[in-house]
Amino acid sequence: MTAPARSSRRLRIGAVGLVTAACTALAACGSSSTKPPAGFTSHGFSTVASSTTIKPGTAATLHSGDLTVVVPANAVPTTARFDLLTGSNSYWQTYAPAGQKVLSSFAFRVTDTATNHLIVQFGAPVVVKLTNPAIQAASMYLNTTPTSPPKVIPNPKPPVIVKSTLAHGNVADPVGWLITSPGA
Repeated sequence: MTAPARSSRRLRIGAVGLVTAACTALAACGSSSTKPPAGFTSHGFSTVASSTTIKPGTAATLHSGDLTVVVPANAVPTTARFDLLTGSNSYWQTYAPAGQKVLSSFAFRVTDTATNHLIVQFGAPVVVKLTNPAIQAASMYLNTTPTSPPKVIPNPKPPVIVKSTLAHGNVADPVGWLITSPGA
């Protein structure tokens, strides 16, 4: 196996371990109170930029500036509150790869309205789209961990970039995300 292939394999294995650990950490955040669980609001994504209640079989779209989140009809198994959380790009810039500027920092908090527990797995990919003139072929879609300090690693699945729009589907939400571009 070549050195780049080994490095790519290690990155994928590390990302799987990171997602598993994050799922475990976030699943423990659920509570039976009427207040939504903290989720990522206590891990660098403190602003609820958009929110909606989604019933099974119903699609929804959330917006925050140039960021759009498309939730397909079969994404949630029960009625859920879907919060699009945003963070301070300047805070996350510290953790971005060298030469990359943070264009968007966000996470989801999806809460089962009956149990008030976090939903961390989707039945279909929730698609994020960022349209920004700074998007280019070298733009990155990065995962962030719900830890202090956070870890930031490239998402193992590359984003789809068409002109000035970056799109990425997410089948789980145990991590937050950054979208970056070089020299933006």
